[in-house]
Amino acid sequence: MTFSVRACVFGVLLMFSGLVGCGNSPPPRVVPDVPDAAAAGKAMELYDTNQDGFLDAKELEKAPGLKAALKQVDTDHDGKISKQEIEDRIKNWADSRAGRIPVRCRVTRNQQALAGAKVVFVPEPFLGGTLQSGSGTTDAMGNANIASPYAADSSIQGLSPGFYRVEITKDGEKIPAKYNTETTLGTEISGGWEAKRNPLTFELQY
Repeated sequence: MTFSVRACVFGVLLMFSGLVGCGNSPPPRVVPDVPDAAAAGKAMELYDTNQDGFLDAKELEKAPGLKAALKQVDTDHDGKISKQEIEDRIKNWADSRAGRIPVRCRVTRNQQALAGAKVVFVPEPFLGGTLQSGSGTTDAMGNANIASPYAADSSIQGLSPGFYRVEITKDGEKIPAKYNTETTLGTEISGGWEAKRNPLTFELQY
């Protein structure tokens, strides 16, 4: 075997072994967007209007994503949310090591599927500017997949754990402000209870 042939064969073997090695490597973990470290304090600053150190049901109306998660965040079951409880919930997201979570939802109007509606999940502002919004359009059955491309790999979809306000609009149809610009709709996306509730259902009445 000549030197040139031996070199060619050796090169092919190296390429093959490299491919095998890559195939056995675990895929990189998808790192979620992380809320601002001061998020809990910012929430209290924005919504604790009576300055009693808690967010009650009335004050939570300004943060529908957080209000929707009241039962999960309110660990002492007093019907209110404290700064510490928000901090604990955010830590729970980190401890779960959840990356991007696939999100599906269904939109109905008066119990009937609403097709062609744009659904946008917007992170609550107190979480900071690193979390990305996600959106999708409902099909004939009212279902939508909420997509928010992962910055490091645009093929990866889903949302990072967080509290989200939900805004629903539809071209050519006047959907009330309480479902979009002044939305009362919200949800928490997390690696625990939220994942089990997919698809989320939003019932509009107008």
